[in-house]
Amino acid sequence: MMNNILIMSKYSIKICRINDIHTARFLARCKVDFIGLHAIFGLPNPKVVREFQMIINELRTYYPKTRTVLVTRIINPNKLLKVYQKLHTDFVQWSAPVGRVEKEYFILRARQYEPLVDIFNVLSSTDTNISLAQKNIVGKYVILDKKFAGGTGTQIPKETIIEITKNLKNKYILLAGGMGRVDIGSWLSNIPVTGVDIMSSLEISESDKRKDILKVTNFLKKYLNNSKLPILKISTKKKLVSQNVSTIIESEKAIKNGVDIIEVDTKSLNGNLVEKIKSINPFVPIIVNQPDVRSL
Repeated sequence: MMNNILIMSKYSIKICRINDIHTARFLARCKVDFIGLHAIFGLPNPKVVREFQMIINELRTYYPKTRTVLVTRIINPNKLLKVYQKLHTDFVQWSAPVGRVEKEYFILRARQYEPLVDIFNVLSSTDTNISLAQKNIVGKYVILDKKFAGGTGTQIPKETIIEITKNLKNKYILLAGGMGRVDIGSWLSNIPVTGVDIMSSLEISESDKRKDILKVTNFLKKYLNNSKLPILKISTKKKLVSQNVSTIIESEKAIKNGVDIIEVDTKSLNGNLVEKIKSINPFVPIIVNQPDVRSL
């Protein structure tokens, strides 16, 4: 039987370029630490904005340990604020060289909308002035990548990582660049980083940038050293859907059909139904409904 609480690796996981609520739910249930929502050069189209807003609100409500990151290359802080007014993510990540003054100005203004918003600073290992870039870091969160734009799939040499991180003491560092194609535990064993940032290696193809859930699942199974991680179906529904169950057979069917929340009445708790449901899928939210005293 699978443990009810999945023990995560010592490293954090960030998965970027998430475009739909269903993939976001899946990653949150798998306890991924961060998901990246892309607004690279401006506000996405209205349909994507609505989807991003749903992701931000739902994760804050149901999966607060999975935090959202607005990934952008907009350098002008005032222009970026117009985007952030619509998308109040937990973090903002500049995948571009940005000065300290611009970052501090933006974060001061952005906290009028989201008081706890923070910055993911990006360092490019190929930056010709890496020492200046390190001085422009605001806060403690850093992503180290081969290039600012990301998505290269190219690993940074370990010697380079070690050299750069010498000046990043007490920072929360995520390493990007080909991390979806390596054995994370062994590859990072002697490198002072906090986790990994993954994007292109988990996508369906070069032309289809949606996440391939089978690739994600296989990666997480290996990464978490848990061969029993369930492959969850991606729902086509646009809102959270719950289902009341009273038997394990009903529970299995509900999970297979992609129900978002399972409801169990207290009268159905004989035989530890909740524990049995968690043994099938430890990530699905379960609500135990108390009896209505007015009907007793």
